[in-house]
Amino acid sequence: MMSQTSSNVDANVNPGYAEIHIEKCTDDDVGLLDGWEHWSLEDIIRTIESMKKAKAERGKYGGYGEVSLYLGEITLNKLLKAANDPNVSFDLIEKTVNLVLYTNLTVADGNIIEFVGFLGDWELICNFLKVFVKHGESDARYYNLIYMILTHQSRKNDSFPIGHAVRTCEGFEDAVLAKLPLEMRKQLEGESFYAEDGDVCYSLLTDAAVNM
Repeated sequence: MMSQTSSNVDANVNPGYAEIHIEKCTDDDVGLLDGWEHWSLEDIIRTIESMKKAKAERGKYGGYGEVSLYLGEITLNKLLKAANDPNVSFDLIEKTVNLVLYTNLTVADGNIIEFVGFLGDWELICNFLKVFVKHGESDARYYNLIYMILTHQSRKNDSFPIGHAVRTCEGFEDAVLAKLPLEMRKQLEGESFYAEDGDVCYSLLTDAAVNM
């Protein structure tokens, strides 16, 4: 089990998002996060792959609970640190983002990033995006990752894309959306998705129903 003392990420990475208190987690699986303060993205990937394998072996109801929230928060923080580290390749960052978007470790059908929003707070994800998007100024590939995160819908017709969930968070329009290239913003404004068993199509960035 982990220590009952606070484990904090460097607040300079992203004030308002970076602090993580693992000692609050009472999940029996919390030991899987031991030593997370020193993890690299490779460690994140190995941990997620190991948990995926164990979840499959546990069976239908063998998903992880609260520990998935902390794994998600840790992963987002590690991505921010990696983006600031010139020794970490973009390919590794992209691989990690893809893995967390397409990995479900819970009984419910949601990915690791979504679980941070569902169980924690969508503001946490918005705060991550506010920092992550700044790297697009020197490498446009980060903009593509942001686009992928915002438009990802893990449960077709039974969930909302991440972008639809964070669009009303404080600062999203000014600190995230406005920082994207104009053409990409236009694409996002034109994106739509089906929800409610596929009966209704909504605009990604508004609550408006779209005629298809």
